[in-house]
Amino acid sequence: MVMLYLLRHAKAAGATRGVQDRDRPLTPSGYLSAAAIGDEFASRGIMPDVALCSVARRAVETWQALVARLNVPPPAQIEDELYSCGSQLLLSRLQRVESVVTSVLLLAHNPDIQELAFLLTGQGSESDFVGLPHHFPAGALAVLETDDITWPELGSGQARLVFYLPPK
Repeated sequence: MVMLYLLRHAKAAGATRGVQDRDRPLTPSGYLSAAAIGDEFASRGIMPDVALCSVARRAVETWQALVARLNVPPPAQIEDELYSCGSQLLLSRLQRVESVVTSVLLLAHNPDIQELAFLLTGQGSESDFVGLPHHFPAGALAVLETDDITWPELGSGQARLVFYLPPK
């Protein structure tokens, strides 16, 4: 069994002239939301083996605010390939996770995160994604699990939604 925590970065500042998209920071409410997600991780005992995080500033700041709430943070890999790459490339990245890793936090962007959640939970099977919204807002978390597969085997319809946590 593998556990996958799909987290969309918290609320970021809007587009600003002269600031590249990947350099947009979190808003003050985004920081609070990211910290609240960290509190949820701590209170629920969620401790992924590794975190894979987009290189975008808003994703990194979400990670930093979240991890500040944890006693022992998991190792993180900040990766350029996770920035607005599409759900298929996110899945491809997960399929390269080492087999000894049983849980991963993937912190990236929409629509990629939402599309990946629907892809992995069966793309429409009511029983698999009841509670998964049609819009995955900034700061939302979906927790998925699988049975008896490894990361290289991860694919369409092989996960079920354990819970969905909207932003606070």
